[in-house]
Parts: sequence; structure tokens; C-alpha cells
Amino acid sequence: MSNHMDYDDYNHNQAERDAWLGLQDETWRPGSIKYFGDLPASRMELLITEKFLDPEDAQNDAPSAGEFLEFMQKHPGSMAHGYAVNLDRTDYRISIEGISVASKYVTHQCVVDFVEMCRHADSFTIDEQLYCWFD
Repeated sequence: MSNHMDYDDYNHNQAERDAWLGLQDETWRPGSIKYFGDLPASRMELLITEKFLDPEDAQNDAPSAGEFLEFMQKHPGSMAHGYAVNLDRTDYRISIEGISVASKYVTHQCVVDFVEMCRHADSFTIDEQLYCWFD
């Protein structure tokens, strides 16, 4: 049995959700999505607690939001990116598509854990900073 949240389970205060995602000045067109970046672990935790983000949800073959959060909690300075779906759609939600880690936060263990979690990403970069994106 799935533990995924249904449309009615989500918090429908889109204005509050959007403010936490940094989208408060965005204009929504019917049926649209909006992309966000630089979402820290603390804000992601809040989105889960307030039922804006399903920790079991995964973007296609990506790790779940909860798995991304675990990585981010273990490796400070990690940021999530993804998109939010407009409230007028029956699939209203937040989807996490990947994470990034700025070079000043990259440690050996961070790289090891990043490769383990993100090695099958559609876009995967390890240089001064770390970045992954799942389509």
C-alpha cells in the first residue's frame, strides 16, 4: 500500500507554499508549473511538516524527497531544486528534481554520498561543485 499523499492531503495554501519556495512574486497561469532552486534542508523540512511536500514523492527515477532531505541534513550547504505545480491542477505538488552543493561545502564524504545517490541522474556534475538533475 502506498503512503503517497493525495490531492486532498496536501496543504492548499499556495501563497504560503510559494513564499517558502521564493515564488511569492510569480504570476501563475492556469495549469502551469514554476521552477525553484536553492531550497535549503530547513525549508524542505518545513514544507514536509506543513504538508506541502510529500517525503515519499519522487520525480521519475530520482530519489524521494525524503532521501534528498536525508542527504541535505548530513551535508550542510546542499540545496534542492525542482518545481511546484499550480493549485488548479489535480496533481498539485512540489517535485524535487535534484540537488547541488557549492564548492565550499564539498568534502570527500559528501562526494562519496553524492555519487551513491545521484549516479543515475540525467545530468550529473562533479567538479568544484556538485550538481544533479533527474528528468
